[in-house]
Amino acid sequence: MQALGSLELPAEDRHIIVTVHYYLPMQFTHQGASWSPLTAKLSGVTWGTDSEKRRVEAEFARGEEWSKTANRPILLGEFGAYETGDMESRVRYTAHVARTAEAMGMGMDVLAVRWQLHRL
Repeated sequence: MQALGSLELPAEDRHIIVTVHYYLPMQFTHQGASWSPLTAKLSGVTWGTDSEKRRVEAEFARGEEWSKTANRPILLGEFGAYETGDMESRVRYTAHVARTAEAMGMGMDVLAVRWQLHRL
């Protein structure tokens, strides 16, 4: 969502749907992921405080504002947390991100959501 402000789209093409991925905070979502040098050795990071939830809501609200201003739909194409994270935190994270996206009128990739929920 952070880069939406710098996105340039052809004004005449109204058939473009903007797709975003959401994996913040990386210390939680990618803990233990061997391919990520910044998070490969992390473990035990949980998620779900009120502050963490508000951060998601604030970032998605910026996306919603951009969508309205640009008159472009946003599709949440990927989100979730790597399997090495705490199961309860992953459930809270996935559910909160999905419900926040819904509340902001963002579509979600059904396969990405189904895969995440299946994994949980």
